[in-house]
Amino acid sequence: MTSVENIVAVLENLCSPSGISSQERELLASAGPALVSRCGLTMLNSGTAPCRLSAIYKEYCLQFGQPFARLKNDLPANNPVAPMFAQHSYFLRAIESLENVNDEIFKMETLPINSVQYKTLLAVFEHLDKMPGHIEFEERFLFGKLEREGYASAVHAAKLQHMDFMQTFTGFKHLVKSFVNINFNTFKARLNTITKSLVPITTMHLAVEEMTLYWPALENCLVSNSC
Repeated sequence: MTSVENIVAVLENLCSPSGISSQERELLASAGPALVSRCGLTMLNSGTAPCRLSAIYKEYCLQFGQPFARLKNDLPANNPVAPMFAQHSYFLRAIESLENVNDEIFKMETLPINSVQYKTLLAVFEHLDKMPGHIEFEERFLFGKLEREGYASAVHAAKLQHMDFMQTFTGFKHLVKSFVNINFNTFKARLNTITKSLVPITTMHLAVEEMTLYWPALENCLVSNSC
């Protein structure tokens, strides 16, 4: 049986310029979602920074596919973890749109309210405005059970990331809502600054959370049937 230590050692080198060997690629390709999750938890508990863990997980998904992709499709609709998976994809698409539209707005001299860019920005805000509810569900209904199951350190990391997101998103929310009252050059400068923070905060958090906590959350729901 492939050990967690062996997989972790390969994952640590996945983003290195030299890459990994063909044998190591076979090792990672054979890793199922449970093993990937255990490796993520091991790395997080051993001091791997969340931003590095996120980069490793993204590279793993890029090279080997999303380890939970088939699992997402197989989850029954009434499983409470199923919509959490779906919402992660939803939020990532919104963040990608934010990054793109911010670049466009930053080059503009004005932003008419009937422009594609303004309408896109509002749509992004409406999408991301659903994330606080997502966070509340996780913290009220999933995290307590995961802490009792021995995942306290990963839950603590996720809660800190939730705080970072909420603080940054609040600034984004206030900026969007006060658009008509702000000088456009000031608006686009603030939007650019917030975007440069909100994009990495959100993508890092979603990747780390999915890698470390969603498999244990799913196992807990399936075994206890109490989520």
